Amino acid sequence: MTDIDYSRYYSRWHDDTKEHAENAGRGDYKALARFLPEKRDASIFDFGCGMGFALGGLCAEGYTTLSGIDSDKSQIEAALARDLPVELVPVDKTLENLKSRAASYDAVISLDVLEHIPPEAILDVLNAIRATLRPGGYFICRVPNCDSLVASHFRYNDWTHRTQFGQASLDFVLYNAGFKNISPSYSPSGLI
Repeated sequence: MTDIDYSRYYSRWHDDTKEHAENAGRGDYKALARFLPEKRDASIFDFGCGMGFALGGLCAEGYTTLSGIDSDKSQIEAALARDLPVELVPVDKTLENLKSRAASYDAVISLDVLEHIPPEAILDVLNAIRATLRPGGYFICRVPNCDSLVASHFRYNDWTHRTQFGQASLDFVLYNAGFKNISPSYSPSGLI
């Protein structure tokens, strides 16, 4: 399989400046805040952390026990340059890596990641994510909203998108991966 350089696509919207990272981090924190654990020492894992914007936003808000993984080298390099606790994990090692983290986290976040996973692998990945949670832990994910009027833009603007979710299909895959108390939050462009 040919390695792809996702930075070509990502650089259309994101740059490596400190200001951009701080702004993106504030935006991610604002979107996540109502779902996050109140305890600032809660263990939070970012699955598909990209350049670490969400992790940076959480750090800025005082969260201290954070980690993240991504399969894209350039994005991990950008996150590491900002001293974020991230790790490069190749796609073919993802399930193994997740299994090594069993019952480790109070919360797992995954922003704009599930749509990149081949449909036949989504349930395995979600099961592995669920297994990383401690009792009482929870999973917070954001995906493009296929119920939106601009759904085709979000589906096809990124060549690496493999699928898209609406409220019913996101609920369906989360339920079939063993998640309980599923409650999607709707916005015109995404589901959390």
